[in-house]
Amino acid sequence: MKKVFERNVGLIIYLVVWAALFCWFWLGQRILTGNEAIYALGAFYVFLPASALVVSVMYGLGREKIRYVVPIMLGLLEMLLGFLTFELSNIISNGKWSSWNGLDWSLCLFSLVPSLLGVAIGEVCRRVKQ
Repeated sequence: MKKVFERNVGLIIYLVVWAALFCWFWLGQRILTGNEAIYALGAFYVFLPASALVVSVMYGLGREKIRYVVPIMLGLLEMLLGFLTFELSNIISNGKWSSWNGLDWSLCLFSLVPSLLGVAIGEVCRRVKQ
């Protein structure tokens, strides 16, 4: 169990950041009134891409095969957060699913690109260290 935790500590860190942003949106909704743009900028353009970069560097330093899957997972998690916050809030406020325009696949890029960069940085650092 300890080895599994040590190997996946990066993903656990990202999931904690993701869950904190999810809770901040839904529990802090009364505080956020009028400040949704600040939340969106912070969450989708700063916190998630930065944590994706750090987590991917951690996986790039290792030799596990999961390092090739991590960027895709992190991109999908960012898209899922976009759906579970703004899209779901819009659906709930309108009271109907027909107001949903579909998944915003472009949100994947905001974590996918830094994650790919992080894996490459980790890979280069690992090879230089050898």
